[in-house]
Amino acid sequence: MEKIALVTGSSRGIGKVIAEKLLLEGYTVYLHYCMNEELAKNTYEEFLNRKFKTRLICSDISNEDEIKKMFEKIKEESGYIDVLINNAASGVHKSIVDIRKRDWDFTFEVNARGTFLCSKYAVPLMKASTSLYKSIVNITSTGSQRYIPGYSLIGGTKAYIENLTKYMACELSSYGINVNAVSGGLVETDSLNYFQDKKLVMEEFKKRVPAGRLVMPEDIANLVSFLCNSNSEMIRGQTIVVDGGASLI
Repeated sequence: MEKIALVTGSSRGIGKVIAEKLLLEGYTVYLHYCMNEELAKNTYEEFLNRKFKTRLICSDISNEDEIKKMFEKIKEESGYIDVLINNAASGVHKSIVDIRKRDWDFTFEVNARGTFLCSKYAVPLMKASTSLYKSIVNITSTGSQRYIPGYSLIGGTKAYIENLTKYMACELSSYGINVNAVSGGLVETDSLNYFQDKKLVMEEFKKRVPAGRLVMPEDIANLVSFLCNSNSEMIRGQTIVVDGGASLI
């Protein structure tokens, strides 16, 4: 039976690498994007040219109606999914005293509520799959537990997602759905551009992290892949940190 996955926010960065990993393992992957249609189409064409089974889907995951439509489209086209990767995220980088209500609303609508609603509407399609092992993996970050300047809003949403992961793991297990979270440290992606002293941050991180390098998107994708197969059956509701040992220091 065809294995089908949805990876939110997969036109670039970590999401794209996760999608590629699942495609290499034989999944049909729905590539999700929201705003940058040109970039999404380029990624889609790239994967098609490599003979991967992939489909492109657009949805604003801060909007419940659009999330519903996304899963309705997947149901019409495929009938089910086996894997959901909640990777899409956004948010506002500001100090606490500068945060406005609309900053709060936007960040929590995309990250916290978006992850919750995507998981909720994925469940019926996952129940429709005959696969013996189905998986939801939520992508978070170590900013949920450790201080990062200007990261309070995003870090708060990531902490919520990690707690949600525990509840989902308990409540969805009866449907054959395993749920875990992957928490990345400083990952070498375009998101580092948000830091004003990007080069300094990278060099300081490399000096003190036991692994001696930044986390690569492939490091995240490798763990996500493991959590999507039956070898990880007894790992449930966990947030697994991939940071090269940085959080140990």
